[in-house]
Amino acid sequence: MAAQTPAPAGAAAGPRRLWIPAMLRREPPPPHAPRLSGEQYVQLRTLALSAQCAAYAAKMESLQEHRPTAGLEEEKFQREFSEASRRVAEILAETRALCRDSRHLDPQNCSRALAVALNASGRAAHLRGVVARHEADVPEGKAAAEFKKAVAEFEESIHLQPHMPDPYIGVGAALIKLKTAAGLDWLEQAERALRKALELNPTNGKASYYLGKLALRRAVDAQGTAEGEAALAEARRYLDNGDAHPWQQYLLAQVVGKHQVPPDTPLAIRLLDKSILSLRRADARYEWLCELVLGNAAADRRMLLHARDIAAELESCGITPELKARGTAFLAELSARITALKHAPPPAPPVQPVQPAPEPPAEPREQPPVSEQADPAAADPVPSGGEDESGG
Repeated sequence: MAAQTPAPAGAAAGPRRLWIPAMLRREPPPPHAPRLSGEQYVQLRTLALSAQCAAYAAKMESLQEHRPTAGLEEEKFQREFSEASRRVAEILAETRALCRDSRHLDPQNCSRALAVALNASGRAAHLRGVVARHEADVPEGKAAAEFKKAVAEFEESIHLQPHMPDPYIGVGAALIKLKTAAGLDWLEQAERALRKALELNPTNGKASYYLGKLALRRAVDAQGTAEGEAALAEARRYLDNGDAHPWQQYLLAQVVGKHQVPPDTPLAIRLLDKSILSLRRADARYEWLCELVLGNAAADRRMLLHARDIAAELESCGITPELKARGTAFLAELSARITALKHAPPPAPPVQPVQPAPEPPAEPREQPPVSEQADPAAADPVPSGGEDESGG
């Protein structure tokens, strides 16, 4: 086969080479590639920075939720959590500088990018406060300082973009953590912010969760009164609304399984199962599901086997030693129930009531001939007086 000669420069023959971005191949872009002006580059840069900031905040939230599970070592958690927190602070500072120094930027795009970065920074501060509350060697008051910083950054984000629901949720969540440290009217402020978030996004699961949590708190405080019943109905209405959030389902299970009269145990088990499937974290939800199944005398084999799997996971991955011990006890009890159910005699078939046999139809009687029938007048003669003796 003859060797192919290279095509001359500029010739259209031959396969076209895929264009790789210049930042990857370190070559000048082709002549036909669009070139960005300085203002366009800065605008795209601010939007990309805000997206990166939100991604690092989401990573911090995922690390905090899965911290006790999946074999995540404490040293690795602290390193990755601190690195993500540091990147959020750096990106926010860079976004502020770009929006402040660039005079020809679109104000709306700049405001949106800075609001997203501030919301992410507020989430990071909130998560640092949550972690600090469970650390033994953290100075007292650090968690409250982080929650107050989160409230300030969320409020600045709301000032820039009042139609974003996430900063309102952040304000409500941080105020719930601070309680009276944020002022005597912290409950009213939190409910106002969360209702505003639900107004902007009616299906937001986090806003519904926090509002249901506050309503359940009022129901527990006023238990046994008409006000408590109304608060419990309000909590269920909020928790039935919105997207399927794992903690929202767990709180709704508490409403229907503990506080509702009479409790709806099968519904509570289903809600706990959905919450566990959404977030695999061996915590109090696992313990309560095993308790509900063991307390249900009508639990079938399938339900018992599923609860045994949950107990085995609690035994191996419980977030505390106490929960691991509870998982061991549940595993033994559920295995005994399954064995007893396996060797139990089959239930007797239901006794059908004996239906009486239908009586045969009576044979028709033979009518006598007409000549032999009695005369009605002769059989019942009129009395001699000619009147009815019954008196009319």
